[in-house]
Amino acid sequence: MFVRRSRHPLELLPDTKIPLKQWKGIYMNDHSTNKQQSLSYFWNEFYNNEEWSLWKVDYKYNDEIDAQFKFDNLISGFFNRLLETVKFISGVTIVYRSEEGQIGITGAFVIRGCDYKTAFSSAPEWDSFEYTQLNPESKFDVKFIDQIWGKNNIIDINGKSFNVINSQTLLGSRSNAMEDFYEILTASEEE
Repeated sequence: MFVRRSRHPLELLPDTKIPLKQWKGIYMNDHSTNKQQSLSYFWNEFYNNEEWSLWKVDYKYNDEIDAQFKFDNLISGFFNRLLETVKFISGVTIVYRSEEGQIGITGAFVIRGCDYKTAFSSAPEWDSFEYTQLNPESKFDVKFIDQIWGKNNIIDINGKSFNVINSQTLLGSRSNAMEDFYEILTASEEE
């Protein structure tokens, strides 16, 4: 018996001026310092409020995880479960550590449309994260995105500096499954 797959709600939105796949290719192939070329392209040519929205994603239960590899696995699992929406979403998630040893997860994503629930809810653990819409007119929000996507070694979160332990980038597509670009930016330590 043939069962027809229902279309994802984000597939019902009109086509975009520039496909997300084009932005992902430019980002993936950008080897400039702090991804300056692709970030310039993103802000000056790709992004517009009518087609896309920007989201900060923070893990709610950082205090419950006791080892860095568990954070890394959590992000990998989250990304793997986003395959249903990966053609409508792109972003970078980092694991960070404070000088006091506080470890956490944060990330910045661009999604098609403005409904974050539709974009992220295909991952069973999507509600373990807090979603905050970012404003492209806010210098603070743009700086946050540029730091996360620019693969900086140190980022500023709410006025406090943190070391980036690692970052993972969601770039895959349905046609080539999931491309998980995992980059260790500073020495990784397991606790």
